[in-house]
Amino acid sequence: MYSSSSSSTTPQKFDVFLSFRGKDTRRTFISFLYKELIGMSIRTFKDDVELKSGRRIASDLLMAIENSKIAVVIVSKNYPASPWCLQELEMIMDVEKKGSLIVMPIFYNVEPAHVRRQIEKVAQQFRKHENRENYETVVSWRQALTNLASISGHCSRDCEDDSKLLDEITKRITDMLLFSATPPSHSISNQFGFDAHMKELYPLLELTSNEGVRVIGIWARGGFKEGTRR
Repeated sequence: MYSSSSSSTTPQKFDVFLSFRGKDTRRTFISFLYKELIGMSIRTFKDDVELKSGRRIASDLLMAIENSKIAVVIVSKNYPASPWCLQELEMIMDVEKKGSLIVMPIFYNVEPAHVRRQIEKVAQQFRKHENRENYETVVSWRQALTNLASISGHCSRDCEDDSKLLDEITKRITDMLLFSATPPSHSISNQFGFDAHMKELYPLLELTSNEGVRVIGIWARGGFKEGTRR
């Protein structure tokens, strides 16, 4: 477990926290994903942008994770080989366990089953960890990776190219953020049944579309004024 360092300044809030192995995806998939999210005005944490002077300090990362709504974890072929990535993943899964973070795994050019069962190349990577790290640390990393792979996510092999994968990810993120922004069930708006209708309306808006202006027509039966006598 980790604890955040105290700060006199208000922590910055993020919609999305990106966890990835830089040598695999920073200049390719991550760069396109980050650009797409920023272009949609989705506040996104990316370590080389948000951390000052390239620092990778656990307390800074934990604060960013705790102040994010969604953690998108891109598991690439060398992600499990990185102690830093696994430490970051452990933090993410700890926060997710508290119910304050949604985790979305992306299996990029790797088999989800290999990650979940930690076989093939993942097994080789963990044997190296076992030679360098203490037993408790490796066990916690294994558990974090297993828990991540048990969450429904996206797999690059299911998409014909990266652009399709990006479309799926950004649409799902947008839907998650929209639903999280709806008023709670006990709110006044829900007393009038607004929430159910809004959930049906959001997909029609297609906020991730690049087709320009979209016009939605809404028809409803006239209501009645409070206190009106029949």
